[in-house]
Amino acid sequence: LDAEHPLLFEGELRPHERTDAVGEFHPTTVAILHNLASAVREQNRLQEAEPLHRAAIEQARTLFPEGHWNLAAYEAGLGKCLLLAERYDEAETILMGAHAVFRETFGDRHWRTDEMVRTLRQLEEARGRPEHAARWREQLAKP
Repeated sequence: LDAEHPLLFEGELRPHERTDAVGEFHPTTVAILHNLASAVREQNRLQEAEPLHRAAIEQARTLFPEGHWNLAAYEAGLGKCLLLAERYDEAETILMGAHAVFRETFGDRHWRTDEMVRTLRQLEEARGRPEHAARWREQLAKP
């Protein structure tokens, strides 16, 4: 590799800002941005993660129609970020929407649907509402 074709992580080059290869609104670019946002969120750097999640969603909306499972997956990442930031009302709206899309697309026993059920249970536990959390827990226990 040379100066004309640098490594992806060389110098100040940031992967989520490099759009020259496939374009800003290409599915790969959006996926990289979402993955970066998720990694930053997992480091509990929530103020940095939120705008990355929102940017991924904005770009994904140019690629996928409302109700598409890919868009719902990107939105779920933002919902998890908001949950960790204790912005429960915002998180609930987003997570419930993602759950509905996954359930409609994949059914009740798909891993994506189950992940949203676990996340919604976590939300209710964080809110101190064990009776609501129990309802989500029951959905996971169903065969």
